[in-house]
Amino acid sequence: MEDIIFVKGLKVASYKISGLSSVSLCLRIKAGSWYEEGSDWGKMHLLEHLMFQGTKKYPTSEKLEIFCEENIITSNASTSGSQIVVSLRCPVDSLQKCLEYLTEIVFHPTLEESTITKEKKIIAQEYSDKWSRVEQKFYRKVNQHIFGSSHPYMRDGMGEIGYVEKIRKEDLEETHKNVFVSSNMALGIAGDINNKEIISILENLLPEEKKQVESYKITKTTPILEDVIVEDASQKSSRVILTWPTPGQEDLDLRKRFAISILSYILGGSRHSVLFKKIRGELNLAYSIGTDFVLNPISGYFQIYLSISPDNVKKSIEAIKGEILRVVEEGIDKTIFERSKNFIKYQKILSFDSTSGSASSLSSYLFWDNLYMTPSKFSQYVDSITTDEVIDFVKLFLTNREPLLGILKPKDI
Repeated sequence: MEDIIFVKGLKVASYKISGLSSVSLCLRIKAGSWYEEGSDWGKMHLLEHLMFQGTKKYPTSEKLEIFCEENIITSNASTSGSQIVVSLRCPVDSLQKCLEYLTEIVFHPTLEESTITKEKKIIAQEYSDKWSRVEQKFYRKVNQHIFGSSHPYMRDGMGEIGYVEKIRKEDLEETHKNVFVSSNMALGIAGDINNKEIISILENLLPEEKKQVESYKITKTTPILEDVIVEDASQKSSRVILTWPTPGQEDLDLRKRFAISILSYILGGSRHSVLFKKIRGELNLAYSIGTDFVLNPISGYFQIYLSISPDNVKKSIEAIKGEILRVVEEGIDKTIFERSKNFIKYQKILSFDSTSGSASSLSSYLFWDNLYMTPSKFSQYVDSITTDEVIDFVKLFLTNREPLLGILKPKDI
């Protein structure tokens, strides 16, 4: 059944894989750090931790863990700027228990003072570990220049530790009440499942639908058009990032986003890519080189990154610009283009061979685009993209402007 199901406001996309013994669920909640009002953030991450520390029905983390062990349920969760993601896996026979567990931790956490204090200390350890690494500080500076120093897209999912330490129980309860509502969520389920059964179980378990509180509005970004140069004595080589700011999902339809994905693979997605063959294979300038892109709702970026000897930085940047220009002037070889599309297409198809890959992909397209995206629909999109669409993106955003340059290099070189 290739339709989005609505159960008490919750959007659900299911994918039947007959004959498998496991079922996977992936729930995405629009509850990331981007949507925390004011200049401080960290409540969403703390709430994610607290979901697993006790619920009304299972008041301690130990009771929750015993319930999971008895029903062979594995779980994981993460918080980013855009969302909280909860991933579960269980045997087919435990689906009802798995959905019970999911609704308990998401809608009915107890938020006890003692567990709040304990989890704040855990997050402090996470924070210290992350920001003790010079690479993370470098990437943060690069992001500041992409989005602007105080923009919500600058926020990681973890939070600012000084603020996290001050969060009150009342603040968490208010945020949970307003944000953790079914209409603010998207659920993907994959396995040997039955939609009627899923709907019946969810109707019994989900709380009554509530209107979500309007999310904090994210404004346009303001890039800082300056290079980022960071020196560190522990570095033996240079890390270079070239970034071209782009529009976000709101201004790029799905076809344009697929075109960007194909371009990224052709330029730097494999050892056979344009940049790998030129920069490493032919010129021997860099040990590694690749591409990446991020498309947030309001704005995004396209990046080329490489690890390189400090002496080769300038030559490598010029060679990269030359290869990008060559793509525009000479076009993309038809055989390379079709082979790249085929690789991207089958990577997605293969991900649907597993219940976890299927559930994650289903919930992602449901969360971002309100789409039920199957492997066949994905293949149709990829197959329909033309070289002109890919080259148009290069012309618009890569060749008519200088990239923002970020360099992490050894000190005193």
